Amino acid sequence: MNLNHEYYDKVVVISLPDRKERLDEFFAKLPSDWPWKRPEPIRAVNGLALSRPKWWNSSPGAWGCYRSHLRVIEDALTEGLHSILILEDDARCAPEFNDRANAFYRSLPTHEGIQYLGGQHLKTRLGLPVRLNENCFRPFNVNRTHAYAIRGRSHMELIYDYLADLREWKGKHHIDHYYGLLHEVTTRPLFCPGQWLFHQAAGNSDITDDLLEESKFPGAETLLESQIDRKTVAVVGTYRSGSSLVAGMLHQAGIDMGAKFRSPDKSNPRGYFEAEELADLCRRIVVEPWLYRQVPYEETKALLRRWASDRCLAFKDEPPVFGGKHPLMCLLVHELVEAWENPYFICTDRPMEDTIASLKRTGWPWPSESIERMIPMMTEMRDTVLRQASNQVLRVSLDRARSSPSMVMAEVSEFLGVTLSAESNRTAIEHVKT
Repeated sequence: MNLNHEYYDKVVVISLPDRKERLDEFFAKLPSDWPWKRPEPIRAVNGLALSRPKWWNSSPGAWGCYRSHLRVIEDALTEGLHSILILEDDARCAPEFNDRANAFYRSLPTHEGIQYLGGQHLKTRLGLPVRLNENCFRPFNVNRTHAYAIRGRSHMELIYDYLADLREWKGKHHIDHYYGLLHEVTTRPLFCPGQWLFHQAAGNSDITDDLLEESKFPGAETLLESQIDRKTVAVVGTYRSGSSLVAGMLHQAGIDMGAKFRSPDKSNPRGYFEAEELADLCRRIVVEPWLYRQVPYEETKALLRRWASDRCLAFKDEPPVFGGKHPLMCLLVHELVEAWENPYFICTDRPMEDTIASLKRTGWPWPSESIERMIPMMTEMRDTVLRQASNQVLRVSLDRARSSPSMVMAEVSEFLGVTLSAESNRTAIEHVKT
């Protein structure tokens, strides 16, 4: 379907009445081949002029934004509309707008649902846009409300009911963050283009009262173009198999194992040496305690690659090898081989009966039946896939790591092709002996 004048029943632009210059600039910047109805100015709710509920703990501007969008959708339902495009007066069309918009709309699997034409992809460490075809994606969580549309009365009713029910709002209240929570769980049609059709103009924010520069947030295509330019290593072992000990040795030897580790506790007083973001990601992909998958294969690859790519970008001056560790990675070896470009795998092993007994002693929050069934399954799946998918495997038993840490570090150094200084080796060995 090509764009046409009647595609949306109504097009609105929300603007405060004392911001006439912003509204004038909005209209001045519309392209000459604007495809839809001329946007109808809608007076925004001025949060500064209103009292707010006691539970509202965000800014007056955020309250005004929320009430403005709720009222626009409420009016659309009252008027019996089937579709509406909602813009804010700082929305600016991207270059080659009409051609790119036509390509996006022709690619939509259905023209019902929620369409984000501008925004900011959030929580990209936990979820990435999923490519549906060349020009259309399903986003995971979109922030910003300067350019989105709703087509289909049932979808409009869903959004209205969701916005009117504030029981799930947490922390500081912003309508775009609340929308994002819906994006993560809704099964309704939700689409965005590969590159945003609308950006946000520079100006004073009505939400934060800060002067903001023009915002051109990365589109879905950009987020999926991840680069990995360092050697990668994955420490894979079940819970209580020694993976934390080995990951700690690597970290103490100067190999980058991530940032913001899970804190030590009485079950693991040396520490876990697993990056919290990677752990959160693994638990989103695989649900404990019965370890069922809830994220598809291709999306899992993209998420794991994104995490590794972000490590490369954020720590360019780190050593040339970086890695990650989490027990659930035992179930993600196939994806890791592709996502991390054939990484090196260090497998930690411990007699199965000892692993299961150790988990039960620590009060691990899994049912006993789950521990007895899932731990062997994790090991078997890891080993089966590694035999088929990679020859870059080093096996380290927990007993040998404890009794011969210097020998293990020599093997790690040779395996990864890195030269560790005497000080690095000493620090790694002392980590075991401490």
